Amino acid sequence: MELAIKAEKLNKSYRNFQAVNNLSFTVNRGDVYGFLGQNGAGKSTTIRMLLSLISPDNGSVAYWGKSLHDHRIETLSGIGAIIEKPDLYKYLSAEDNLRIFARMNGMKLTDKEVLFHLDRVGLADRKKSNVGSFSQGMKQRLGIAVSLVHDPKIIILDEPTNGLDPQGIADMRNLILSLNKDHGKTIVVSSHLLNEIEMVANRMIIIHKGSSVVEGKVSELLDPAQTLVKLNTINPEKTSSVLERFTAMVSFTFAEDHFRLIMNRNRVPELIQHLVSEDISILSVQPKHSLEDYFIQLTQND
Repeated sequence: MELAIKAEKLNKSYRNFQAVNNLSFTVNRGDVYGFLGQNGAGKSTTIRMLLSLISPDNGSVAYWGKSLHDHRIETLSGIGAIIEKPDLYKYLSAEDNLRIFARMNGMKLTDKEVLFHLDRVGLADRKKSNVGSFSQGMKQRLGIAVSLVHDPKIIILDEPTNGLDPQGIADMRNLILSLNKDHGKTIVVSSHLLNEIEMVANRMIIIHKGSSVVEGKVSELLDPAQTLVKLNTINPEKTSSVLERFTAMVSFTFAEDHFRLIMNRNRVPELIQHLVSEDISILSVQPKHSLEDYFIQLTQND
């Protein structure tokens, strides 16, 4: 699988606040990659580093195998993005906005091209309407049309459903899926809403306090058969060594004073038996129902 984006050991601090902490992840060609975390988890800071709007304290970003630091103009020319709300000219029409932003990219759009871009985001019938008359959802869709005028391979969307009504959220969801499936775009979409990520993404990462908690295929991470198990033992170093040899897991991490395991709920008795056989002193084993429970737990944990 060809790597579209590779982020390695990104760190970013603001005075005494660590916004992003040793964060690594990969986005494959053709992914809709969900970037999930509660508000303040470090999503926007990471995306700004991906777009070279801010520089990491250390770590690296590469697009298609080329360093963003060493090939900034070349790599960014293949990316379209919306950070927060799109900045549009509200007294101008949709088509005029599109033409202006195209000229900023050194392009002159034909009438056919304008119609194509607006039709792709469901706004062809409103091309003559002033943007000031648009709903927030329509402005978001026009913003995406603007970000696509230079035909980027990668689209990065930061909380694209924020402030939208239910219809606007559904429209945005369908647009993301269409851009991916019908137009072959690789998309990174950040959100604090698990259900939105579940409906559009094929791969995802959950970050908390600037660090990765879990990354993988959505179909596996959100499989009802996959359960979060919170494990507390007296001897964590030995436990970690034992868990590395226990194959009935998707992943495990250690946070604060306990292990977090993602595994099949039916294998929990086998896990306990295995730990006991290895002389691990177990203090508690707490299975949760799903990754959604896990995410809720994270978002409520300050």
